[in-house]
Amino acid sequence: MIARSLLIVFIYIFSTQHAITEEIAPTHLRLYLKWSHQFQFAGYYAAIEKGYYRDEGLELELVEKQTDLNYEDALLERDFDFAIMDSSVLLSKHIGDDIKIIAAIFQHSPLVLMSLKSSGIRNIHNLAGKRIMFSHEENSIIPAMLEHSGIKADMYTHLPHSYDYDDLLEGNTDAMAAYITTQPYMMESKDISYYIIDPASYGFDAYGDMLISTHAELEQNTERAEAFLRASIKGWKYALENSDEIIDLIIRKYRPELDKGLLQYQARMIRLAMAPDIVPVGTVETERLQAIANFYSEAGMLDRTLDTSAAYYSFDSNSSWLVIIYYLFAAILLFITSALLISRYRQSVRQRKLENTIREASRLFETAFNKSPLMLAITRVPSCEIVLANDSMSTTLGYTKDELIGKTTPDINLTNETIKAEGLVELERCGQYSTRLTFTTKDGKQRHGKLSANLLTYHDYQAAFLIIEDITDQVTKEKETRKLQTQLQQTQKMESIGQLTGGIAHDFNNILTSILGFAELSRKLYTDQLPQRMSTYLDEIIKSGIRAKDIVEQLLTFSRGSSETEHNLEPGPVIEDACKLIQASLPSTIHFSTDLTNENISICTTESQLHQLILNLVLNARASLNDKGQIDIKLYAYETDNTLCASCHVPIEGRYAVIEVCDDGPGIEASVLPRIFEPFFTTRDFGKGTGMGLPIVHGIMHGIGGHILVNQSSRDGTCFRLLFPYTSQPPSQVEEPKTDYRPTTNRRILVVDDEPTITELLTEILSIHQMQTETYNDPILALEQFSRDPDAYSLILTDQTMPGMTGTELAARVKSIRRDIPIILATGYSNLITEGNLKEFEIDRLLSKPLDRQRLLSTIKELVARN
Repeated sequence: MIARSLLIVFIYIFSTQHAITEEIAPTHLRLYLKWSHQFQFAGYYAAIEKGYYRDEGLELELVEKQTDLNYEDALLERDFDFAIMDSSVLLSKHIGDDIKIIAAIFQHSPLVLMSLKSSGIRNIHNLAGKRIMFSHEENSIIPAMLEHSGIKADMYTHLPHSYDYDDLLEGNTDAMAAYITTQPYMMESKDISYYIIDPASYGFDAYGDMLISTHAELEQNTERAEAFLRASIKGWKYALENSDEIIDLIIRKYRPELDKGLLQYQARMIRLAMAPDIVPVGTVETERLQAIANFYSEAGMLDRTLDTSAAYYSFDSNSSWLVIIYYLFAAILLFITSALLISRYRQSVRQRKLENTIREASRLFETAFNKSPLMLAITRVPSCEIVLANDSMSTTLGYTKDELIGKTTPDINLTNETIKAEGLVELERCGQYSTRLTFTTKDGKQRHGKLSANLLTYHDYQAAFLIIEDITDQVTKEKETRKLQTQLQQTQKMESIGQLTGGIAHDFNNILTSILGFAELSRKLYTDQLPQRMSTYLDEIIKSGIRAKDIVEQLLTFSRGSSETEHNLEPGPVIEDACKLIQASLPSTIHFSTDLTNENISICTTESQLHQLILNLVLNARASLNDKGQIDIKLYAYETDNTLCASCHVPIEGRYAVIEVCDDGPGIEASVLPRIFEPFFTTRDFGKGTGMGLPIVHGIMHGIGGHILVNQSSRDGTCFRLLFPYTSQPPSQVEEPKTDYRPTTNRRILVVDDEPTITELLTEILSIHQMQTETYNDPILALEQFSRDPDAYSLILTDQTMPGMTGTELAARVKSIRRDIPIILATGYSNLITEGNLKEFEIDRLLSKPLDRQRLLSTIKELVARN
């Protein structure tokens, strides 16, 4: 009786609704598709063909994607009533206010990145430095995934999407945005191997093909919009259950050129993306929408806080009581009817659905498992025996799948016993385990990976699901970055020490100029008048000053190399001369040998630099031998392709001329090796070494563009190898300058130095030799005085570093007034001016402080006489 009453009420309501619908002409609606006609829109074709829209009083027009159309503007201007978009709609400035989401047809976005297997791009980290083709407007998922995974926009080259997959095949791009519902079929039909990089594998499982409309449309025509959605979902359900019929419809009515096999492949993959047996078609969860929006925010693509509950429009709160009652009675009636009449049929259908779902899920798992760029395997616990492995593991390790199955992970050097033991403990304790590992391929190559293992039940036993990401490229880049950082730190350290020593040298040389100059003058002028003890004191002052001068010169050699002009020379004779001098000072308990027979080798340096190099290395070897052992010197050509310099840590490659100095002493401790080229660092006892020998070697070698290698010799001693840039040029002929001294004139010499003690010293020296001087401690005052009477001076002697004006600036100003006046620059230190570039600075001669009195006088006489 109750059932009959309910049926009567239902028939009455239904007939009333139907009558109302028949009285109103169908409402014309327009739906904007995100692409051209294909199975991606099968549900709408089915709803049109089966009359589902007509039954709701609607008439639907489908509009294919137009490349020059902005879908948001078209929606807002009411050119379309509804549109289809992916999750990038959340980036729209109108979402939540003017544009609303009403359904998500695909629960999982089919958008992925595709690369050719031959490219070696297996995972997202391999994309650094590559070309990636995608559309920002439609494929926002791709840059979001890259940014979220640490692949910043400046780490790859973005190419606009051509939608021509021949660009991938022809190498015009390294990776391309693709739909897993279409492009894999095209690749497999051409027998082309590929990799899929799925955003879902990296934490971004977005919705696909969401139905959207405007807030105004939904508020003003709520029942019409709800009817459209109801008919669309009904159409999708029909299309999924009758895919062959809808495929024939698409070919017959929409796109005759489409391949039927492709549409069948799309139908299978789209069913998996929609998951209709798990989630009702069209389901939208605001929590998941919020997670997608948060992903965009973390990737820096969404610059505002988005409440996705406002972005989704739910019809539940907008239904009238009549509609609610209508559906309530309809649901009750459907339940009673189904329970009484077709329970067995439904059970059979469900069974078929379940079987189809299991088959499709199994096919999907197999495809995803084998095509994954990550190495995947299932192993027994606790034996670690491999029972299943994917293509990526086979390719990476170099084994066939048959070779892998039955082997344990330690058998194939994928894990060691330590990782195996730790992993089993963690799996038993918390069901998962992760670590970094180094594994070995079948051909013996070492690679690096990131392992994740999860405990599961496989068939009837416990197993571990292994996911291994090959991070060899990432580890290599990290090592290269650390190496470059070490090189930079070493370079900065050496530059800092060089600047410090240069500054110290300048001040010391000014002080030493006064000390040595006045001491020598005292001894020269008053030797007969001084007590013997006083004369001895002066001698000691001069000796100490000269020793200090030598130390400062060593500092300068380290910081800027030599100021001499290098030239091509034959090293053998110079080394022999140096060895004769050195050997005389060595005890007979040290055996000394040379092998300089290699001919046709010339190097670019100076004789004095080469003497210094040999002297410092031999003395260093002698100290390590403790006056007993063997020292060998060899000369030969050498070629290297990837070696690090021991002092500057810069990579070395190419051909070099090598001078090798080896000893059979105890060698250099590994902890000491990084510091041996630092000034004043020494392992000798206090007072037995200055710590400047090897820094001088460093300064000379890098001043001429050479390098240094240090390694243990075959007799467990130490070998220093000096690498000179190889040249085939013959040795240069160096001519000694000819000097013709003539008496000086009576004109004055203008002396400029900001140190009063130095100008006083120079006045004394020049006066003793009958030269008139005029001294200034201020270069600006000196220039003013010179400008008044330029012809009154025969020569200018100036310091370089002075307040107000440097010596080179003073020289330029002076030469602009009188071109022919000779200028001598005396400096305690300058890394700017050398013998080779004096003419650029209008300087005639360069003298280094502390000044050598005889050289100063002869230089003045030469220049004045020449002038």
